[in-house]
Amino acid sequence: FSNKAEQVRKETEYFLSKMHPNKKVEVKIGELERDTETQKKYLESGASDVSLSLHNLGAAVDYNIFIDGEYQGGEVSRTLAPYKVLGAVARNKGLFWGWKDDARHVGYTRFVDEFLEKHPDQAKKPIVKDWYFSQDKSTNLSWAPVMTLLDTIYNRTNPRREYKGDPRTIDKLLDTFNISI
Repeated sequence: FSNKAEQVRKETEYFLSKMHPNKKVEVKIGELERDTETQKKYLESGASDVSLSLHNLGAAVDYNIFIDGEYQGGEVSRTLAPYKVLGAVARNKGLFWGWKDDARHVGYTRFVDEFLEKHPDQAKKPIVKDWYFSQDKSTNLSWAPVMTLLDTIYNRTNPRREYKGDPRTIDKLLDTFNISI
């Protein structure tokens, strides 16, 4: 995934440079892989709303875009525009982009279960197993697709698990810019 992430970085920088010919454009990889403790801190601080992320599996990346040294955070329309270029490049490569509250994020897939379905060998990683067993007795209903898939991968039938809260929502995604790729 890191090779694809680098390709996305380079191509996004190329297209943004074409759009801003007299400005210095930099697209940097901010965070690719994340350990459990960092994910926990992000969850506690509100910077993330998930306890297991594609970042924990090395299958997501956050980008930082700078134009003439000014950070484009992606939160307002002026600074979101460069990330719509990023999104077009990422989607062209078959990657996920478009969280309305995290335009910097590009993932191998949209959700963890989609990634694990394509790469069930990743479920063997201690980070996934530890997370799964920590959620085994009680977890949020939004995690049901991941837990059900892992139940199958780990050959567990009828685990006694309580689901609480709301199911996973499928939010509308951000639109990208139309660029010639």
